[in-house]
Amino acid sequence: MAIELLTAPPAAGKTSWCVDLVRRAARDLAQSPYVVVPGALQAAEWQRRLAGDGAGTLGVRVATFRRLYADCLARAGRPYALVPDTVQYRLLRILLDRVPLEVLGALADRPGLVSSLQDVIGDLRASLVDAAAFREGVLAIDGAPRLRDVAALYAAYEDYLALHGWTDDHGLGWLARDTLSGPAPWPLVVADGFEDLTPLETDILRRLGEGGAQVVVTLTVPPAGAARLLGERPAERLADLARRLEVTPQPLAPLEGGVPAALDALRHGLFVEVPRPAPDPDGALALVEAPDRFGEVRAALRWCKARLAEAPDQPSALGIVVRRLDPYRASLAEVAAEYGLPVRIAGGLPLAGNPAVGALLGLLRAVTPPPRAPGEPSLPRRAVVEAWRSPYFSWSCATTASDPTPVGIRPEDARVLDQAARAGRAIRGLAQWREALDLWVQRGGQAPPDDEDALPEDDGRGGPLG
Repeated sequence: MAIELLTAPPAAGKTSWCVDLVRRAARDLAQSPYVVVPGALQAAEWQRRLAGDGAGTLGVRVATFRRLYADCLARAGRPYALVPDTVQYRLLRILLDRVPLEVLGALADRPGLVSSLQDVIGDLRASLVDAAAFREGVLAIDGAPRLRDVAALYAAYEDYLALHGWTDDHGLGWLARDTLSGPAPWPLVVADGFEDLTPLETDILRRLGEGGAQVVVTLTVPPAGAARLLGERPAERLADLARRLEVTPQPLAPLEGGVPAALDALRHGLFVEVPRPAPDPDGALALVEAPDRFGEVRAALRWCKARLAEAPDQPSALGIVVRRLDPYRASLAEVAAEYGLPVRIAGGLPLAGNPAVGALLGLLRAVTPPPRAPGEPSLPRRAVVEAWRSPYFSWSCATTASDPTPVGIRPEDARVLDQAARAGRAIRGLAQWREALDLWVQRGGQAPPDDEDALPEDDGRGGPLG
């Protein structure tokens, strides 16, 4: 079993070493290596590196573990029916109502409960713990009622998947394990960019190694003096992974050259508990103090704009790195638009932030039945009027399949609809809308003067006029 476990601190050249290894193996299409990475961003970076330097590499598969499981099943000719997250969520919500529970049944409507159950079941399946083993473990420790409830839900979930021949993301790995009893499908498998591996992922790699593949695993470990950089007990995690892979971890020699002295010191000392000052003869490092997040973004983008003015043909040579992207995503997009900079944000912007998508979600919420009246759309006044006003909807479509007459809603019609709803005090619900519109017709399309019962008009943004 040829498995190597190589360790090195962050930015120490692990990926560069693996890229060189894969390129050598795939030279002249002699082999078809398989590279496993944690996510889509790492996959894109690997593909960029393989295609760079004018020496494109062909025949290399770069994917996540989920894709690896699917590829193993495809090569074995084994079909499967994968349950998406939305179906899994709905299934667990139904099971909460149907499975006799001691504690969790009363919490079935609490926000976040189903998502937490998804996480728990996912962790159990990633740890190769099936429902029977989990139930036995709970009984062995005389577990609390909530643990017994989770065991019952997990058993019902497994039974339902088996009954319909379905599987979930981690179940793909369970199926893939059964296909790896013979020769490995790929001669070289590289797992790069991980801080830890689940027992399921470890077992897949170990079986590939037993099948004759050369398996290389690179693991990120904290640099000297920063033991808590990668969470609690990194040494114990490394020892446990080495035990599961049945190998001895080997440190990877760092790559030398190409990094200014100050940035090299920053790379090694950024998370060290007691940093040591380093000289900066090249002027490569500048520290800027900002009052808030927008101030940080403005300072960074001003620096980028100045560099872009010096080298306008090299925008891809500039980049902004943040510890967590989500808090900075909106401010980066806003300030970049203000400065006229063509910024590409890794992972894109939230879909809900797109105004067209926001209008569509608003329309869907308007026609979604409320929880206490499942047979009738909610139709809140403001949401309905906004849908009529929205420039993202075209109401020129036919009324029905048999009637080609267009619906014909115009933006100015939204004003009349709002007046009718306010005059009839329609707040939400189909019955209130019908009553208000019937009253509007009876009055000849005019609101009675000085109608104290009518709702006040607003300016289209939710605020009263005047």
